Amino acid sequence: MILESAAPSKGRSAPSRRRLLRQSLWPSFRRTLRALFSAVGLPLFVLAIISAVKFFEWADLINLRGFAERLIGAQENLFALAAQFLSSYGLHIPVWVTDAAFAYFSVGNTMARAEKSDLLGVQSDFDRPWSEFFDGVRRLRFDLVALAMPQWLRHGFVRLAWPLAALYRLHTPFVVEGPGPDGDLISSSVPRLELVAFAKQVSDAIGWKGQTVFDSRQILFWHAAALIAGGWTAGFVLSHLP
Repeated sequence: MILESAAPSKGRSAPSRRRLLRQSLWPSFRRTLRALFSAVGLPLFVLAIISAVKFFEWADLINLRGFAERLIGAQENLFALAAQFLSSYGLHIPVWVTDAAFAYFSVGNTMARAEKSDLLGVQSDFDRPWSEFFDGVRRLRFDLVALAMPQWLRHGFVRLAWPLAALYRLHTPFVVEGPGPDGDLISSSVPRLELVAFAKQVSDAIGWKGQTVFDSRQILFWHAAALIAGGWTAGFVLSHLP
């Protein structure tokens, strides 16, 4: 959604698309780091890295030995005990499912942290939330589905259904925070093709100063890059420990 601008102010040039994308690099990377090293994100990320180490070994990209081999063995023994316990209740969960779950929920936590000021931080004022919910499902609008939920439920929903949030963000990847056209602080989702026009409206009104641009696509990329680099580095370094 593009906000209507106030009267144009001369002498203030709007940022180009290249400049806007460049300005989004550090904020998106910083938000990813904050998600990875949060109280919930760090344990999930460490477990996801261990799962990545096992994948690299399975793909013959690294040769585990020494401390790394003992660490993976200890983890798999714990998984085996947990699987044995769950099997007594009729639940049979393969180890690879557990490994995939750690990576899945790690990404989900990062995605939820990225949405904290938008999908998770907005107070919905729908008169008929169930009507809005089913309308969002009918129109395949993830944002309407999420916003129709109570906030306490929305947090878990975004973490569990983060692939749908990622698909939604392909069309509306940018979140602009900071002073808006009226001088008020805003947190606005901006479609991919409307970012330059949005920046121009803000620039014409108050100038482009103090605004921060986040790119959800970059946040997912940085998370995946950190997981791959962390898995390979951990496997390589720990294998050289006695």
